[in-house]
Amino acid sequence: MEVATKLRRRPTRIAALTGGLGVALVAVTSVIAGIGEYERRSAAASMEAATEAHFLADHADRLFEVSEIGLTAATNLLGEQSWDAVSGSQVTQQQLRRLADAMPYIEDFWFNDERGLLRITSFGFPTPFSDASDRASFIAARQPGHDLFIGDLIVGKVTKRPTFLVSRRLETADGTFRGMASVTADLAYFTDYWKDLSLSYDSRVMLFRAGNFGILARYPDVDDDVVTIGTTAQRAIGAAVAAGSAAGSYSGDRFGSFEQVGHLPLYISLDISRQAVFDSWKAWAWTRAPLPILAALGFVAVTLFAVRQARAEARDKLELERAQVALRLANEELR
Repeated sequence: MEVATKLRRRPTRIAALTGGLGVALVAVTSVIAGIGEYERRSAAASMEAATEAHFLADHADRLFEVSEIGLTAATNLLGEQSWDAVSGSQVTQQQLRRLADAMPYIEDFWFNDERGLLRITSFGFPTPFSDASDRASFIAARQPGHDLFIGDLIVGKVTKRPTFLVSRRLETADGTFRGMASVTADLAYFTDYWKDLSLSYDSRVMLFRAGNFGILARYPDVDDDVVTIGTTAQRAIGAAVAAGSAAGSYSGDRFGSFEQVGHLPLYISLDISRQAVFDSWKAWAWTRAPLPILAALGFVAVTLFAVRQARAEARDKLELERAQVALRLANEELR
């Protein structure tokens, strides 16, 4: 009798097992698809960051090329005039003003003498008083060399606007230090371009100096002094520089890519938060969730139906067997 009971239970167990495997298959398939979609989105975001960092670095480099051309042209306007002659020449000042106006995103030219005093600027006439002797750009200009110096983000002593100086050392014919020529660029050159890009997720773009990682421009421009270049990015950039590479990627709570701006000690980075990618994936998962849920419910419904049918068949079979036993016993009694 026990063997018969086990045999009668077998169809029910087979039906339940088949349904359970179906539900498990739907669940496993959904999980694999979900993981694959998240990895795809993360990989696409990383590729976008690397691609955009390259183009953003190229775009940024054009402004510094224009700045260098402008500094050369402005210096040629002054020629060999003495500082006293330059500071009293409204004609020279107006020429500098026209030159600045003719160059997109160039704000003003500034010329400081060997003491750091401002002697002429396209900003206005007569020349306002300003002493740049304490500025990092002027300290750098005192050292021999002709490379462009990119200063930190500052508030102009004259303009009172946030900016940074692109400067160069001035020398006399015999190589004696004569002062500093500098140009201020409109930060909108970067932000106007960056905000028009169709960047995904919560992409963040930053232009920063190598060495101290001081941020010169960023988008979105949030009112938050805590925004810095993350430690993982700093380590990645340091490793890339040590390896002689101008580009690379980094990963942490925010992941992204960076690239050097031309041959300058500047970098552009574009990063994205992992949370933003996850939130996007979660929204996608919710839109896809009904299908595997309906499939799983379908398996459950079919399984329950099959189990009920198997149990009903088992009961009918058991009743039939009992009837046959009763009939056999009755026949035996009649003999």
